[in-house]
Amino acid sequence: MRSRIAARLAAAHGLAPECLMLAASHTHCGPVVDDQLSVAYDLDADARRRIATYTAELERTVARVAGDALG
Repeated sequence: MRSRIAARLAAAHGLAPECLMLAASHTHCGPVVDDQLSVAYDLDADARRRIATYTAELERTVARVAGDALG
């Protein structure tokens, strides 16, 4: 996920990947992101689709917010 966000920022703003730092925290109440918990849950096709949709939106949002900050 970080690589995809870094690629977006590099393409849109010329930000070198090594200049990007993302922070995250551990939670048991947050949404599943990417394939992180695919081994922990019995996910059906609909759940996997919703996870992929959420992950893509999260990546777009993080890249947009970072781009706004760079501006």
